[in-house]
Parts: sequence; C-alpha cells; structure tokens
Amino acid sequence: MNETHTWRKGEELSLEVTDLNAEGEGIARVGDREVELPLTIPGDRVRARILKPGRQPAQAAVLEREVPSPARLPALCPHYELCGGCAWQDVDYPAQLQLKERIVRANLTEVPGERFRPILGMETPWFYRNKMEYTFGPDLTLGLHRRGRYWDLVDILDCRLQSPLANEIRNAVRDYARAHAWEPYIKRTHLGEARHLVIREGKRTGEVLLNLVSRSDALPGVPELAQEIRARYPAVASFYWTISPEKGDAIKAHRE
Repeated sequence: MNETHTWRKGEELSLEVTDLNAEGEGIARVGDREVELPLTIPGDRVRARILKPGRQPAQAAVLEREVPSPARLPALCPHYELCGGCAWQDVDYPAQLQLKERIVRANLTEVPGERFRPILGMETPWFYRNKMEYTFGPDLTLGLHRRGRYWDLVDILDCRLQSPLANEIRNAVRDYARAHAWEPYIKRTHLGEARHLVIREGKRTGEVLLNLVSRSDALPGVPELAQEIRARYPAVASFYWTISPEKGDAIKAHRE
C-alpha cells in the first residue's frame, strides 16, 4: 500500500521528476502523492518548496536543480535564465521532441497509440520564429517579460528565436528611442508613449514588416526612424505606426 504524504506550506523537499503532465510541467511522485514542478523535465532532481500542499497534485516552486537530467545542456541564449520568451532551450532538441510527443499523447488519451506518428523536427531549431512582439520598459529597455514576473522586462540584445537581422533591427530601434528620449509607456499609470515593437519576417520572401505601437501620436521622430531603418535595412518592406491608447496589452489600432 502506498504511503499517504502530507506536507506543510513552505516545507522544502528533494524530489526527482519522473513524468510530465498534460501542460508540460514536471511531476514528481512521493507515495500516492504527486508534486507539480514548473520548468523541469524527467530526470531532473530538484530542491523545491511546497506552495500548495492541499492540492492534488501539490504545487511547488523549484529552488535549485540538484542533479540535471541527462538531456540538459547549456542554453545558447544569454537571456534564457531570466526571459519568459521560451522554454526548454536548455534541453537537447531530440529530447524536446520526445517530451512534446508525451504531452500530445497525454492530451489525446482517447486516440489509439498506433495512430500517432513521430514529430517531424526542424533541421536547425534556431532563428525560426517569424513574429515577435517586444515591449518598451523603464530606461527604454526593449524586450520580453521576465519569466514568472509579468511587470518586469528583460532587455533583449540577442534573441535566438528570430533571425540575426531581426535582432539588429530591434537593437537599432532601441538605440534610436534612447537617442530621442522617448518616454516608455507605464501600464500602472497609463503614462508614457512607446509601447511595443512588432517584427514580422517572411521566411520565404526575406521581407520584414515593422509595427511600432505608441499610446498617442506624440512620439517624436517616428517618420524619420522609418526612413532611417528602411535605408539601413533594405529587407524592411513596410513600417507601420499604430496608435493604441487602450490600457490593455492587446494591440488595438485606433489609427495607423
């Protein structure tokens, strides 16, 4: 008979991840109990703090990775530890495909196993994303939300999801914003102007579309920025300026 385990909130445990749930979170088993461990994979042994002991599975925060899974490897991106833009970058790509297949199967339990086919992976699992939305933050950072902390931003200098060209363009827009003393939009106060930069690439055509989003049309020097960017980067086929005064993060154009 399995032993029933009870824990206190805040209790720390050493746990070995043996499975994934349907959302891709790691699962450790202790007796007849399960513990959900975010950003872990089977084979990891972690030090964790119990947050919600009464739930099944219990929820915990990972404090330290004591022993990494054999599938772990160093992340290529210099921002990976803080940035919430992607996950599993520190997992060997063939292992990623196997883990993703497990998640699909867990979500499609009524589909007969013989109907599944192996996932077709990419030749090169880098620089593949055709659209990214970056956010302006304090001190005119331009990046992505920090993992698990919505209000914080990571200033992105070298993202490995979009192409090197997209990285150059984003960094050039940031430099221009700082040189022209733009005021970043602050959601808590609904003040400031510069909100987002969207970069979309046509992977077959090589063309790039930029969409700069501000709270109003008071952002200085935008037409000049468009001219400068298009002169420096001929692949930029279009540059949009979207006015979005809404408080929410969704880009809703009032004018373009």
